Amino acid sequence: SQLLALKKETKFGPQIEFLIQNTAVFARMTPEEKADLIELHITAGKYVGMAGDGANDSIALRQASMGLSIGSSESSLLASFSTPDSDVGCVPYLLREGRCALTVSFDCFKWMAMYALIQLVTVAILTTHGGNLTDNQYLWIDMMILLSLGISMAYSRPCDHLTVELPESRLVAKGVIFSILGQFCIQAGFQLFTLQLLRWESWYTPTTYPEDPEYYEAHSSTECSVLFVLSCSQYVMTLVAFILGKGFKEPMYKNVWFMGCLITLCAINVWMVFPSDLVIRFFALKDIPLVFRQKLLVVMIGNAIITFLYERVVVPRLREPIDIPSALTVPAKTA
Repeated sequence: SQLLALKKETKFGPQIEFLIQNTAVFARMTPEEKADLIELHITAGKYVGMAGDGANDSIALRQASMGLSIGSSESSLLASFSTPDSDVGCVPYLLREGRCALTVSFDCFKWMAMYALIQLVTVAILTTHGGNLTDNQYLWIDMMILLSLGISMAYSRPCDHLTVELPESRLVAKGVIFSILGQFCIQAGFQLFTLQLLRWESWYTPTTYPEDPEYYEAHSSTECSVLFVLSCSQYVMTLVAFILGKGFKEPMYKNVWFMGCLITLCAINVWMVFPSDLVIRFFALKDIPLVFRQKLLVVMIGNAIITFLYERVVVPRLREPIDIPSALTVPAKTA
């Protein structure tokens, strides 16, 4: 308490601040002084956790970056988290859950952005050719792909141990921005390449549309059929690339709901490449020669490989380095 008072009242503020930030134990402090101490550390750019078991800790619990109320006390009303136990054994669990939730939230944000960008490219290309996606195609993308994968990915559980690495904590960061921009360029490039590949086919004839705008609601075109099938695979592969290999949550295969949706959608996507009459009627797909369908499947596989390599090799090198406190530089098992 005397150090805090000296910092405010004397010219030795910087020296006192250095002393406070490098002190391991503080004792005999009033509730206001606890809050001042936490504010001092937060001002220095640190994330502060506070655990308290009484009403005199309420101010500090509210001031801290993460407040943990221990036991059944009045402080639980103001703390971010509370535990009925009389120890801080739940702190590692809170950290693992928080890192997992933050990582999943960022992955979901990036995927929602990519979903909009991929569909924008598809519709823009088709509009320049006078076409559009059909109603059933829009419904399939929005209701089956987006909804099923978006909900099931939230069931990811945290990793069973803490690591020294820290997750990305800012949406406007180099890693996030370059990840979205790079993936956008990759997916748009493959759509344009596939369209050009279609134009090189000897059997290809550009689709001509009547002036009636209601025509697009029930009919499709060769360009629409090809780009629809390709874009459906791009929605899936970008999400897998975003969530694959992150060390803050359990491996993807342990999320049963997500894996079920993923395998089902991949199987249906392959079924679209080699469709039956039922698929052709439902999605209003055009009959395309088998040779080009095989080429389309190869393009989809190449698209997936480039997508994964960019996210796993290039993006990590573009991320801004995250400062790790010296107190965290311990082996993973010990942490």
